[in-house]
Amino acid sequence: MPSTSKWPKPKSEDEFEDIVVDFLRIHWKDPHATRNGRRGQRQDGVDIVGHPPWLKGKTAGAQCKNIASVTLPMVVAEVEKAKRFKGGLGEFLFITAADRDAALQSKVREHFKTLAPPFHVEVIFWPDVVSDLSSDEQLVAKHWKGFSRIASSADALPPPVWIDRQGVRDEETVECQCELTVSVPEADFDVHASELTVELDRMAREGIAAQFFRTLLGQRKRVGDGFRWMSHFRECSNVLFKRELEAANRGVLTYRWAEFTDGNICLFRTRHLIMGAALPIGLYRLGVKRLVDQIGTHEPSRLGIRLVAHASAPMLLHDDCQTLEFMLSVAQSSADWSLAFESDWVSPPTIRLVNRVLANFSPSEGGSAAFPRINEGTLLRLLEQISGENKL
Repeated sequence: MPSTSKWPKPKSEDEFEDIVVDFLRIHWKDPHATRNGRRGQRQDGVDIVGHPPWLKGKTAGAQCKNIASVTLPMVVAEVEKAKRFKGGLGEFLFITAADRDAALQSKVREHFKTLAPPFHVEVIFWPDVVSDLSSDEQLVAKHWKGFSRIASSADALPPPVWIDRQGVRDEETVECQCELTVSVPEADFDVHASELTVELDRMAREGIAAQFFRTLLGQRKRVGDGFRWMSHFRECSNVLFKRELEAANRGVLTYRWAEFTDGNICLFRTRHLIMGAALPIGLYRLGVKRLVDQIGTHEPSRLGIRLVAHASAPMLLHDDCQTLEFMLSVAQSSADWSLAFESDWVSPPTIRLVNRVLANFSPSEGGSAAFPRINEGTLLRLLEQISGENKL
């Protein structure tokens, strides 16, 4: 079953809830998440309950709707029921088999910003559910019998390439590196690296994303069949920041960033993550759109995302963008981790990407803080500012 095909949706409510239970055990990081009673015994609009670690003992609830479309009044009605849940909730998810609807997500955020319930509310769509389940072959076999795991666009990508230490001082032994790759997973998307490169150069000359890419796009070299741009600068006397942008065949664009410093603390900065996600993804989507308009082919329907991280030691999360909440002390990740998923082409996946990155961080040993969580309103305002400044 190719990655460009649609996942078969469940025909019954029971089947849908079975799928959602397994999704929430991954999403909530709670292997004990379970249905809330039997059909006919639903309690205050909550079908599934669990205890995500970031709620520090509070209960999370979910309402499952195996329907093709969702409206704001539907969500509001279920939230009102959930307010009566015995013991209270710390989070409420409205999970639907409908395709992602950015307009609805915006309406939900605005509505509950004005009339805030006593818990966090979020709408989760079918593509988000199956994206998490697709990483587990046993769950795919359980819910889609007869199908092997659906290949991710990341499966066909080459292994990550780390930025070299040229120009790095001997005492700067601490490093944090990330590689973000964006691509179109559709089999018939055959764009040569040179075509994408010409479009990137043209956008740079026109001043699109110039503030972020001005120095980077001015230093290009050939790498095999593709092209690579490189730049570096010292953020302060003991911190060297290096970055690379690479265009490869089949319309693959890779952005890498690395920080080298001395001492013994390895920081993962939210500023580097947000800039390194929002701008390259925005640049890629705009460049591909302009390119397909020129060659007269169809605009892609899917976007593949892969982020790989590598560091010299466990990474401490540093929120230098102030876009997080529920972070009372330092959160830490392992030194190496990766994530991959596919998004629909129309909806920019930056918020989803940042949330998936945060899932790799938890309170450091002995810490009492809840798991870090993104403040979507703050991040959206920051992304609007970034997009406006860079004409994306």
